[in-house]
This record gives sequence, C-alpha cells and structure tokens, in this order.
Amino acid sequence: MIIKQKNEISPKNCSIGIIYGLAGVGKTTFCGKEDTLLIDLEDGALRSSADCAIAQGVTLKDILEVINSSGYKNISIDTGDELVRLISADCKSENPKLQSASQTLRLYGAVLDKLIYFIGEVRKSGKNVVFVCHGKKDESTDTQRFIPRFGSENNNIELFKVCDFIGYLYAQGADRYLTFDPSDFNNCKNSLQIATRKINHSDNIFNILSEARENLILDFESRKALVKDFEERIKLCQTISELDKLGSALRENKIFDKEIVKVFSEIKEKLNRNVA
Repeated sequence: MIIKQKNEISPKNCSIGIIYGLAGVGKTTFCGKEDTLLIDLEDGALRSSADCAIAQGVTLKDILEVINSSGYKNISIDTGDELVRLISADCKSENPKLQSASQTLRLYGAVLDKLIYFIGEVRKSGKNVVFVCHGKKDESTDTQRFIPRFGSENNNIELFKVCDFIGYLYAQGADRYLTFDPSDFNNCKNSLQIATRKINHSDNIFNILSEARENLILDFESRKALVKDFEERIKLCQTISELDKLGSALRENKIFDKEIVKVFSEIKEKLNRNVA
C-alpha cells in the first residue's frame, strides 16, 4: 500500500466519463472524430456525421477485448443505455433464473455489479472512454433537470462516483454548447476543470479532454516547482522575521505540504535556539 498526500498524486493521463444530451444535438458526431473507435450499439452512426472507425454488431465480450487489446486509445460507446441492455442480456444468459419477472430486483443488482466491473476493466486498460448517452428528465424533481439515461437510477448514482467527467451537450438557438459544470438543470461533473464552451463542427471531445489533462499536469508540475523553491528559501532564512514572511506567503499560496511544514518547523526551531 502506498500512502501519499493529495497534492503528491499526479493527474491521470486517461479519462472515463459521459457525454449526454437530447436527441439530435450532435453527441455521436462530437464523440466520433479522427482516430476514435466508435462502438455503435444503437446503429445511429449513419444518422450522424461521425468520421472515424465504427464497430457494430458487438457483444459485451467484444467490447472488453477491443478496449483491452486494440490499438485505439480513444473509444466512444454509443449509447450507455444500449450497453446496459447488453450487460442485462449477459446476466440473463449466465443465470437464466434472472429472466423471471419476479427476479427484477436481483437482475438490477447483477447488472449494476457487472457495470461496475466493466468500468474497472476500462480503468485498468488506460484507454480514454466516453459513454454517449441520451438525456432524460429527472423525475425525482419538479424542475426541468436533465440527467444521463444509463439504465436504472442506481446506475447513474454509481457512474457519478466513478466517472472523471460528465458533460452536457445542449443547443442554444443554432449553436451548440458543452458544459461540465453542475447546475439545477443538469447532472454534470467537472473534475477536469473544463470551462463551458461553444462547440464547432470540427471539435473533438477527446482533444478537449487531452488539453484539460495536460493543463492539470502543468499545474501539478508548476506547483511542485513552487513548493521546491519555497523549501530552498526557507532553508536560507537567517531571521525569524524573514521566516515569518515566507510563512505568510505559504498561506497565501495555500501550500501546506507535509514536507515543507516539517522543514519550516525545523528552521524555526533552529532560529529560536540561536536567539536564545
């Protein structure tokens, strides 16, 4: 087991998440560009302007093999709801008793377990995977809130926990916009810190995700360099006053790393002894 401080954990170089929106907003086109492999489970590729390699007529086993073994780094699965149907059929095939109407709750549990396992396998593959989903009205609220359609509500809850991002693609007049910021009208997640943006026909979701991950890595490396610089300056302090000024600067920059706090304490103790 490896134990680290949060600020010592490097950002990941791959992402798993959801892009969802109402029918006809351009989800498949947006998630099917360039070197992407589009796994088309609802035969909707021909209705879109997707321009990439397309896989159709696949089984759940086929999808896992492609994710684990193919050379494709970016993979879109269209749609999440159809993936759940594949998983449900797989569960019924493994346990025919789950086909009974009286076993509905057990089937929901089995599907959810297999979906979580599937996400885990995707995570281990190191691939970038986007689940393309239709949007649906959230029946648990009176507001016009739209959430991804990904099987049962329990699936949505679990996916929100494990996904790196959930983006909502929507139309505003003739324009299309993408937001990852949660609001009263969507069910988004923005751990990659991507700003809401207008989407052009040439935009590719995987390029946007790649740029966001690069920015996080740059921020991480920049912070590491800043912490190192502060550590060296602390070691060079000759007076308590000089050290206290650096302490104020550390607070302003919200730098509370374990190692730098330790160095700061050691130097302060040394300077106090010298004064005494």
